[in-house]
Amino acid sequence: MAMYFRIKCGADKYRQEIWLNIGRKENMKIACNYYKETIELLREGRITLDYVKVPALGFQYDCYKAPGADKAAGLAELKKEIQRIQEVVPVLLHGFGPQDYNMASDRFRPEFDKELAAQIIGITKTPELSGHLALGNRMKQELYTRERIKELAVENIRFIRELFPEISHLAIENMDGNP
Repeated sequence: MAMYFRIKCGADKYRQEIWLNIGRKENMKIACNYYKETIELLREGRITLDYVKVPALGFQYDCYKAPGADKAAGLAELKKEIQRIQEVVPVLLHGFGPQDYNMASDRFRPEFDKELAAQIIGITKTPELSGHLALGNRMKQELYTRERIKELAVENIRFIRELFPEISHLAIENMDGNP
């Protein structure tokens, strides 16, 4: 059994808590959400990571915003940012686009933008995908049985695996929000 512990590193400018999961290096890779401060710490040699997860927040890039956003401009912006980040550390794609990307969401597949996700995967050259195994942002938990939530999660994970077979791993996180 791999052991790990969590370190609360503070909060970002949006008051989102920043946690670092630390484990035995030979058993796991260490990734942290992307923030400019993270890259500064990496450049200064104050921390070491195997990856940064991009985006840390869905609204960091225009291509992740609601339908109707200028995806081409947003993708160009994302590409420039990814190139800057990859000068320091590899990128792990965190999320799949502007839709409700929580893996137990009932809207995950119907709102999934396959073309955008493929373009983002190509830009990031991510070796893995990372997503949240939580209910959708707009779902009312009391309307779903535990079994239905599990079914949705499994269906959505299979959907991603079938859509992107070249991706070697699918990292599932934030499972604590599910019953």
